[in-house]
Amino acid sequence: MKNILLLLNAAFFLLHSSCKKNPIVPIQVPLTVTSISPSHVFPEEEVTITGTGFNPDPTKNEVFFMIDYPAVITAASDTTLKVITPPRAILGLQSASTIRIKANGKELEATAIVTFKWDLLITKVSHSFGGNSSNINIPGDSVIITGRLVRTKIL
Repeated sequence: MKNILLLLNAAFFLLHSSCKKNPIVPIQVPLTVTSISPSHVFPEEEVTITGTGFNPDPTKNEVFFMIDYPAVITAASDTTLKVITPPRAILGLQSASTIRIKANGKELEATAIVTFKWDLLITKVSHSFGGNSSNINIPGDSVIITGRLVRTKIL
């Protein structure tokens, strides 16, 4: 009987000492953007960026429109960033924007996912042909209009 108890104790000791504790390894979530809403915005309007890999602390994320224009992050979660688009975002020649996001030591660039809207105020239209018509037809593939960009909100 003593031999059986001794054998059981030895077996228990061997089994218990051979178990290794598995270290907890954090899951690396990739930085992705799955949607931006709304997709057409005026500068200084709020957009919601949905994806993965964001930091829930708004101060630990960075968002840039047209690569170099920083947005103001107002709220954050693991899967959502709420940002105010930069006021100078439309200064680039493109209307489709490249967005750059930094979070949790990762960086992502995504293109053509946000289009900035603007209104064009035409300050002068003149023509040297066609007489006194109230309609002006501008033919061609490339047209230059002189004016200034103004931002308006239609309520």
